[in-house]
Amino acid sequence: MTKVDEQTVVFTGDLIAGEGKVHNWYDLHWNYYGFTQGINASDHSFERIREEKPKLLLPSHGEPIHNPDRAMAENGRIYANLREMLLPNELHRTMGQMRQILPHLVHLGGPDGSPLGGMTTYAILSESGRALLYDYGYVDLEQVELFKKQFNIENIDVATFSHYHDDHMIRVHDLLRDNDTKIWVFENMVDILRNPERYRLPCLLPFPIRADRVLKDGEKVRWEEYTLEFFHMPGQTEFHQGLFTVIDGKKILFTGDNTWKKEDRERTRNGPVVPQNEYLIDGGFITCAKKMLQYMPDIVCPSHTEEYSPSRADLEEFLDWAYRVRDTMTHLVDQPDPNFGVDYRWCHFYPYQSYPEGSDEFEIELVIRNHLFKQANVEVELKLPPELDCSVPNRSFKISPKTQVAVPFRLRRLRDSEERQVVTADLTINNHRFGERAEALVH
Repeated sequence: MTKVDEQTVVFTGDLIAGEGKVHNWYDLHWNYYGFTQGINASDHSFERIREEKPKLLLPSHGEPIHNPDRAMAENGRIYANLREMLLPNELHRTMGQMRQILPHLVHLGGPDGSPLGGMTTYAILSESGRALLYDYGYVDLEQVELFKKQFNIENIDVATFSHYHDDHMIRVHDLLRDNDTKIWVFENMVDILRNPERYRLPCLLPFPIRADRVLKDGEKVRWEEYTLEFFHMPGQTEFHQGLFTVIDGKKILFTGDNTWKKEDRERTRNGPVVPQNEYLIDGGFITCAKKMLQYMPDIVCPSHTEEYSPSRADLEEFLDWAYRVRDTMTHLVDQPDPNFGVDYRWCHFYPYQSYPEGSDEFEIELVIRNHLFKQANVEVELKLPPELDCSVPNRSFKISPKTQVAVPFRLRRLRDSEERQVVTADLTINNHRFGERAEALVH
């Protein structure tokens, strides 16, 4: 804040970008489950600014704001709507014991005293004495042996995962030691599980998992007496699968972390919008809710709450909520396309971390999604530390509307260093400079 020509002026950074506008959404998402912390803090900052009675706000992105009170009030109005939409309507898991939901559907639970939030594992039982596990998080082998003994299971035949997060697969190597288990992985998670160090995403495993079978979107797999249908089901993360099957005459849908049993029946069903996981507002929970309406399950098995049986009206309300989130973000985010302010990974390096040997050359790719409905003319300049060199650090290229490209760069280490090096990409799109937008680490 300062005085200019005897008028109070406030430089606001990215707090606000215009009347009812912010530069992006993902910077307002602070902690993993801090769905409203950023907007709560913004409202507090607005109160502080109002006390100074400024005549002008100067945001880092956006035009000067000549009516501060009206602009901040409009942001506050939108934040109040988001607070209602994004606060979790979740009934946390309340039962930790192993439970037989149907004769051939079991929730494994966990030992007494185990955190309920880590109990993510369901089992489908076959008449032949085999089991398929959907998710295998913080379940120890003693619980698996108890499960096998109680339900006369000879072998854990298959393990598959709703998504890549550690609490859904962290103990899988323990499982493989004592069981002839095959690992089935959905197609868009194969590389994340095999090469987790190549990604900058939350909740990654510290070790690789290799797929015995890669599942395609919409693929129907015959396993024992069941037909299992696997499909892309984004929501909490873009890297998420759903599974539909019929068990004991009931239509069952496994939804991972995309849905939960409602704590308050009067409130709208919602889901966890976590942009750092990768979230696209034109898909995300819109796709998730449409899939649920398509299959209209008798029983939904979410990862972190007990199962539930939704009505069509409930799922239509869920879809309406997803559309409202999209429309609200579209209005709020001050970008040529709102996905640039919601999609945390619209520009990123692959791999995120590289481990070159000596002075050997190595390659990294700059991945850019063009969310625009028009061509993007892109100019990139790599920013390199003294220890690294790139023969062609400047590139110019075009990206068609609504497409993604991966542009390779060859790098070489000039000298050894005990410290990791940071490479960044300085980006200009359609003559608009974004600055150093992506980073990669070299060890």
